[in-house]
Amino acid sequence: MMKIELEASAEAKAKICSDILAALPAWFGDQETNLEYIEDVRTRMMFVARGPEGIVGFLSLTKMTDSAFDIHVLAVLPTQHRQGTGCALIDAAKKHAHRQGAAFLTVKTLGPSMENADYAATRKFYRAVGFSLWRKTWRFGGKACPA
Repeated sequence: MMKIELEASAEAKAKICSDILAALPAWFGDQETNLEYIEDVRTRMMFVARGPEGIVGFLSLTKMTDSAFDIHVLAVLPTQHRQGTGCALIDAAKKHAHRQGAAFLTVKTLGPSMENADYAATRKFYRAVGFSLWRKTWRFGGKACPA
């Protein structure tokens, strides 16, 4: 049975992030960006999905304002895709945001202007859990990227 838990240790958060991103090169193949995520998660809230085999996914959350949280990074081991792990992590983030009085939970991902089957699946997942397109941008984290 899978459990969603909060991880408090900055070192543990960094290791979890590093290990899981390394297993997802189709989504997290840019080492510079991965190092930023690994550093960023140390100071952000992190939910982890723990199964019998250990931690299989995580979601890191950023409080943007009193009324909005952003999913900074969500990653689930490939063996757990389409097993409910991502949905459970999103549900934990939604519940936390609601308990904090936030009206919005946002997420950023690669848009459809650049064909990529992995990110098409990602967008389909986010739509299935209740997200909708709100804004397109060509810049993310200070870098140019396709919307």
